[in-house]
Amino acid sequence: MKIIIDLMVLYKGTDDDFVFGAVRRELETNLVPVTGMEIEDSAWKNPREIKRVTMNPDEGYYHLWVGDDETDERQRAYNQIQMYKSHDWQVLSCSDA
Repeated sequence: MKIIIDLMVLYKGTDDDFVFGAVRRELETNLVPVTGMEIEDSAWKNPREIKRVTMNPDEGYYHLWVGDDETDERQRAYNQIQMYKSHDWQVLSCSDA
């Protein structure tokens, strides 16, 4: 079954807070994810805890939430999006740096 991980890169500035960008990773696996497990990815230094699993049996996928990335610098938020892209994540959206 397919696993989809969507992750938001959040910019927390002094004047404004917003979702700077969003990235997605899609994987095929025979494993069944469970809340509380950890998942590894080459984009992360350490595994991340799976905080929520949503199953869509009609579409044949599990959607995982592993938390979001947060920074207080716009350039760092942009660099984070580019880092995910370099690890073969799909960029769903990205604000200008």
